[in-house]
Amino acid sequence: YTHNDGGLICFQYQLERLFKESCVTARNSLLSFSWEFREYLWRKLHSSPWNDCSLQIFREWFGLITCLLVLTSCNDVILGVSECVALIHLTDLGMLLSSPMDPLLQGVMDVLYEEYLRLKEVSDEVFEEVLRGARVTRSRRCKVPSNFLTSPTSLEVSRIEGGELVRFYEDFFVRQRPVVITGLMDCWTAPRLWRDLSYLLHTAGERTVPVELGSSYLSSGAAMKLMTIEAFIKQHLIYCEEEGEGESKEVAVGYLAQHALFEQIPSLKRDFNIPDHCSLLIDQTTDSLPSGE
Repeated sequence: YTHNDGGLICFQYQLERLFKESCVTARNSLLSFSWEFREYLWRKLHSSPWNDCSLQIFREWFGLITCLLVLTSCNDVILGVSECVALIHLTDLGMLLSSPMDPLLQGVMDVLYEEYLRLKEVSDEVFEEVLRGARVTRSRRCKVPSNFLTSPTSLEVSRIEGGELVRFYEDFFVRQRPVVITGLMDCWTAPRLWRDLSYLLHTAGERTVPVELGSSYLSSGAAMKLMTIEAFIKQHLIYCEEEGEGESKEVAVGYLAQHALFEQIPSLKRDFNIPDHCSLLIDQTTDSLPSGE
């Protein structure tokens, strides 16, 4: 890596020197130094707009240092549940701040979360304590009008089966006509599995994600906060009956948005598939579906 930032150059030099030494003292120094390097990178990444191109090298280094810290910690301690949780949170921060998400960190996360589940011996009964007395809030769910699929000109909207890809392309996609496609989600497991909050807690409860707070960007107190998916579910998806009062606790508005969630947590992506319809392109030379598609 090359960069004209004096602090980064200094850290790179010290890191290279410590890697060349193999004694225990140097190893301990490497771990301590890595935490200092991470703190330096953290401050750099939070001192400029996220889309600043000059930050790219700092994002890459943040991912590398995070990976070094996690792997070193795994080698130094006997992992228990609390140690796994701490390393999972550390790895998630590395994934969120490195751009694009570091595939090496993704591999480390897969191993860590599998070990976490083994140690915790997760079962549906474990999460019943989290969900006991709780119900999914419905107060802010949007109501779909009965005329939602009716155009202003009362033009009838056609319906086709999901398997009719050629017909969709030639009759609707190329001609820019609205259509309702049915059956595309029949093979998805997400509609069934994601209704069960225990499944989401089991699959990704300790993963850290950015959550947007407030009913809109312009509302007072609007902000973004990093929290685990378990905390997000507890604070924003469910409400509990106040013991002895019979009244429901108000749920604060919070939602996941503007975030590549399925890149960060591929295990959730396995619960659905993106239809071929979404990858079609218009062939400028013909109205027929391109050969091989």
